[in-house]
Amino acid sequence: MASLRYYFENTIIRPRRAFSELLSDPRRLKHGFITFLIMVLLYTVGILFIAFSGAEPTMRPWLAIPSKNYYYWQTLFYAPVFITGWILAAGVVQLLSRLFKGNGTFEDTASLLGFGIAVPTYVTLIPDMIEGFLAFLGIINQKEYTEFITHPGLGQIFIWSLMLIELVWLITLFSVSVEKAQKLPWWKAGIIGTIGYIVYQLFLFIFIR
Repeated sequence: MASLRYYFENTIIRPRRAFSELLSDPRRLKHGFITFLIMVLLYTVGILFIAFSGAEPTMRPWLAIPSKNYYYWQTLFYAPVFITGWILAAGVVQLLSRLFKGNGTFEDTASLLGFGIAVPTYVTLIPDMIEGFLAFLGIINQKEYTEFITHPGLGQIFIWSLMLIELVWLITLFSVSVEKAQKLPWWKAGIIGTIGYIVYQLFLFIFIR
């Protein structure tokens, strides 16, 4: 049986092959959960750096938490929110797949989505961690950084490019996950995968700022 590292690397370069092989691995759910959890924990570390830097959310939080303490609290609910979003997305995908005559199990769906969500998220996770660390060291200022990425220029182009890459990659791997787990044609998998991604992202949007 292949290692977690093998599945992770091949999700990047050969996702269809990686997911097909993962489905035959009895440790698939464990691998999917560990891969997802590592991503979440790294993001939590990045948020902790931002919290220690004294930064505040640029958008008003929906939760009734004072802005000056928001990132400290976010380090506590980051992991539960992400994990719940993953399970919710897998559940929605599983139910929709039944309407399209899919025959995969929830375990298959969740296992593949563990990789399908975690791997593309590194596109923005790594820059966010670097930003948090530099803010923690006092090398960059939140206000200046926000202006750098929101005003027209290289900063804005760079950030939006990363977000676009992540968006396309996430929807693609959501769709491939559905295709392989549920044994559905690519166009049906594409519809379900896109809806699953939207549900996942909307859930995160409620809590993550």
